[in-house]
Amino acid sequence: MSLREIKERCKPKRPFLIDGTMKELLQWMMFVNTDQDTLHCFLLCFRCFDATPVQFLHWISSFYNDPSMQITKKDKVIRFLVNWIIICRTSDFNEETEDGRNALRLINEFLSKLETSGNATQSDVVKQALIQSLEYNSDEKRTRRKSKTEYSSQSNVGLYQHLLDVPCALLSEQLCLREFQLLKAIKMEEFYHQVWSKEKKTLLAPNICKLIDHFNNITSWISVELLNAHYPKLQKKKIKFLIDLADILYRSNNFNGVMEIVASLNTIDVLKLTDAWKLVSSKCRSRLRDLEDVMSYKNNFRTYRSRLVNPLGNGPVIPWIGLYLHDLTTIDEGQDNFISNGQINLDKLENLGSLFFQFYQFQDGGSLMQFSINDAVQQFFDKKPNST
Repeated sequence: MSLREIKERCKPKRPFLIDGTMKELLQWMMFVNTDQDTLHCFLLCFRCFDATPVQFLHWISSFYNDPSMQITKKDKVIRFLVNWIIICRTSDFNEETEDGRNALRLINEFLSKLETSGNATQSDVVKQALIQSLEYNSDEKRTRRKSKTEYSSQSNVGLYQHLLDVPCALLSEQLCLREFQLLKAIKMEEFYHQVWSKEKKTLLAPNICKLIDHFNNITSWISVELLNAHYPKLQKKKIKFLIDLADILYRSNNFNGVMEIVASLNTIDVLKLTDAWKLVSSKCRSRLRDLEDVMSYKNNFRTYRSRLVNPLGNGPVIPWIGLYLHDLTTIDEGQDNFISNGQINLDKLENLGSLFFQFYQFQDGGSLMQFSINDAVQQFFDKKPNST
């Protein structure tokens, strides 16, 4: 599926304004727009257009405090603020960042004015959203801390020494867990302005860098596993195991994992293992070709894009991060942010908003993952296993 087709699939039901400044777009979102997907796309990408949460909060306060503002419109301002807090809780309202602390300070000032002016009910609605946001961010912080230590807590750590020691299904489950954790940790601002490719990328986009490093480490490890197996029969056994693994990952909607294996098996050095490949059954090679077709670059990854928006089953989807970053780069470099006189390029806003919203939905799907962490397998990933 092409980027245009994905955009059409995610396209808001109500059109954006034909043109307008960021402040005018904000007003339209509050008082005219009725489609939640449109609102979410806007909230997730407005910072790409040199707008800030602090700026938004000043505008929101001025709208609400306008003496001519009708009560129904004041209610819409509150609903917009609640939606914003919920959708952007890990970025715009994260107390771990300076921008987040400034935004929270301004919201608290706004709530104090609401209460003193006799609007305690509306203040309570916003406070409830803030409490949920802060609790969510605290839970995420605890999860990150726990993941750094829990892999050494069980007595079976070190159980798996070699690739073929680990049951294929278990390895797939644990790779899905690891990669979803890396995906979930990415903050939306790490995608803004291609900071993952800048000089200070590890500071500005640390979680994207971790997922990229993980991808590169897994592909390198697979290649080493095959090249260090000095006998064709052992190489063939590992190749079959990896194709089985990729097949399970595909059925689990882990496209990042599928691409790791497909890329590894198509490196020049691995393809030179001709004696081993001759031993791989035609049925097994056919399954590999099917997976290669899914992840093929032909027609701008059309087959993969189609699978991405029409996944198997109801489980979470783990996209291949490489193509996602490529699409963001194409949009960012191919379109200007502004048309003229501070008016937003709405085509670019729609394109970025659709991609960010899609990624947000991928991150939000982790509650459907039913696997439990296996410390032994997680440490197996970390310690760069030796070959047999």
